[in-house]
Amino acid sequence: MGSDVGPRNHTDLQGEVESIAQMKAKAGNEHEDGLLEYLEDIIGTTKYKEPIEEAAKAVEELNEKRGEKMNRLRIVEAEKKALEVGQPARLCLLTGRTARKRPRGSCVTGTN
Repeated sequence: MGSDVGPRNHTDLQGEVESIAQMKAKAGNEHEDGLLEYLEDIIGTTKYKEPIEEAAKAVEELNEKRGEKMNRLRIVEAEKKALEVGQPARLCLLTGRTARKRPRGSCVTGTN
């Protein structure tokens, strides 16, 4: 159960450890390897990089669509509110009643 590290294997390992120690924390571009990329290769998480990027792009597109829908909703709510302001008077006009200022904006029949 001993390890088979002879003098030659020891120097090979020593050189590999030194090269790992000199790696940048993260690569500057896709064609370089930094410590993070090296560890991702060892662990096997590089296969998730592309699906994560695709999912992030999809989330960004959906957030843009959501923003557009929310803006449209605000516009429609403002238009609806503007229409509701004169609604009691229009209802009274349609029913042939006289509009009086009451808490509910109700109509009364006849004139007073």
